Amino acid sequence: MKTFSDRWRQLDWDDIRLRINGKTAVDVERALNASQFTRDDMMALLSPAASGYLEQLAQRAQR
Repeated sequence: MKTFSDRWRQLDWDDIRLRINGKTAVDVERALNASQFTRDDMMALLSPAASGYLEQLAQRAQR
């Protein structure tokens, strides 16, 4: 069984960075309205596109 560290080292960080930076405001809004977050939702919420949604992010965190 692979450890967390093993899996962490195997991640393609260039791809992850491109995917996060490619998220749009539409992706952020979709993520904020999701009942459960997917990996893509989390990328949207961590993206620069989410910077204009800080209040909504804070409200969502309280639910």
